[in-house]
Amino acid sequence: METQTLDIPVVWPDYFEDCQNCIDRLQQLLAGLDGMHSVSIDPDRRSVQVSYDRDLLTFEEIKEVARLLGVDVAEHYRHETLRVVGLDCPDCAAKLESAVRRLRGVAWASLNYATSVLIVEFEPAVIQLASIENKVRDLGYDVEPEKPQVVVSPKARERRSIRLVLTGISGALLAAAGVIWLARAPSWIVSAALILSALTGGLFTIRSALLGL
Repeated sequence: METQTLDIPVVWPDYFEDCQNCIDRLQQLLAGLDGMHSVSIDPDRRSVQVSYDRDLLTFEEIKEVARLLGVDVAEHYRHETLRVVGLDCPDCAAKLESAVRRLRGVAWASLNYATSVLIVEFEPAVIQLASIENKVRDLGYDVEPEKPQVVVSPKARERRSIRLVLTGISGALLAAAGVIWLARAPSWIVSAALILSALTGGLFTIRSALLGL
């Protein structure tokens, strides 16, 4: 297990400023992701600090869930896919991946030995793509741009689709609760929307907990 901790600047809807339930819901959804260890939100700085297992969860998946609630990650990280030329053994791939991950400014990196595809997420303000490419070359390999070829099993694709649909519904209900609250509607309507949002978004978490009993 390799843990990554990031402090992520975010951009969220204006109504989040006066809606603690919205912020709590964002934290709950992120905390429920497989591989997430901890989530801390600082409303004043508009930042989210996350600690997660990079073998189970990617930065892209974290951003995807946040966007379902109308929260976007500030232009802080860059995502690139590269093809490594000359990779000749699984151990070599593991060592190269580890070396790239340890570079200051790299949020996450994954190297697939079978396809020789390296996916890397990094902070351009801290490290440039050229520096990452030079690190690969320093270790004896060449590198060139490559479009990712991701193969997902039908079962995994179906499960992810269901999760995204439920999370989307949950996010829509949460957004509706925020709008209703701002419109000063009866509190029971807001509460009902929040409860439905929590139940919808938490189905997979509840299922995982029951299976673990």
